[in-house]
Amino acid sequence: MATKWILHYDMTSPSWATSQEKLYRAAIEQSAWADKLGCPEVILSHHRFAEDGYLPAPMTLGAAIAAVTESTRINLTALLLTLLDPVHAAEEVAVLDLISGGRVDMVCGLAYVDYEFAMSGLNRRDRARLIESKLPAFLAGLTGDWFEYEGRRIRVRPQACQRPRPPVLLGGSVKASTERAARLADGFMPMDTALIQPYYEACDRIGRLRGTVVHGNYPFFVYVTDDPDKAWATIAPHALHELNMYGKWQVDAGFDGGYRFEPMTDVGPVKESGVLAVVTPEECLTLAESLEPPPVNVLRLKPLMAGLDPDFGWAGLELFAAKVLPHLQTAAPAPLATVLPVYEASPVAAAESSAA
Repeated sequence: MATKWILHYDMTSPSWATSQEKLYRAAIEQSAWADKLGCPEVILSHHRFAEDGYLPAPMTLGAAIAAVTESTRINLTALLLTLLDPVHAAEEVAVLDLISGGRVDMVCGLAYVDYEFAMSGLNRRDRARLIESKLPAFLAGLTGDWFEYEGRRIRVRPQACQRPRPPVLLGGSVKASTERAARLADGFMPMDTALIQPYYEACDRIGRLRGTVVHGNYPFFVYVTDDPDKAWATIAPHALHELNMYGKWQVDAGFDGGYRFEPMTDVGPVKESGVLAVVTPEECLTLAESLEPPPVNVLRLKPLMAGLDPDFGWAGLELFAAKVLPHLQTAAPAPLATVLPVYEASPVAAAESSAA
């Protein structure tokens, strides 16, 4: 079984941790380094208005990474489309896809944090309506065809590099998200693996090909070290910040599906849970062999988690490259969704085609 090793950045950093300036420079440099080693994917996450600087502009960072890499794919997961103007987002993704030479993948999400909606001039109760309206416009914009959105006739230029457009999956944590992903997206990223079969059934009911399914049955953080106990002493406050951040967001939102992040003050239970893996090179190889494939084993390296010192992050990456990577059967870079549905042109595009 091939192992897919990925880098993941969300650029969070509490006030007591590394400066944002150093983190952004390190993320770009680490991505360039990983590309030379055949890293198949860099994931860039997205939230808005977070006090710790959670990445609000993944397309911008993605463009910087695209400029210093050649084969690594750039995965925007999850792009919170409900909080964005879908036409502007399509323009930014199209430019990113051109800069990268067609290496962009996406998972779109609905968002769930109240203050993100409020500061965006929106209401969280409208999130389902917003994604139903914005996702079709976003996808149409990425194709470069004419489409209609909110009474406006629009065509996005320049056109993305990939044809018919970059692949877009939809994330979700409830049954309704399976139906929505089947209708609107190229695949599904469930927060709970119990939703995979309902997604397939939804595709079958409407006569669409079953799309790509990506799920997170693997540690959210892997750090390789010769001394795990010593490394945990450095990682612990950063891990607690990240887990408590997600925990608070989920509690405030009444989140009740998939992975739950419970607020905590002691990192001890985290060590036992396997949610974060701080391992020796030998233990990392064992971990890679034991992971449930989705459909390939995934080692998620997050070297700057919650403002970790870049030097510490580099040490883990370099040890991984020296003592783990040579022994892995690695997966090559490949699009997130390999089969895209046939694009159905909007009434505007269809009319222009027939007139021609």
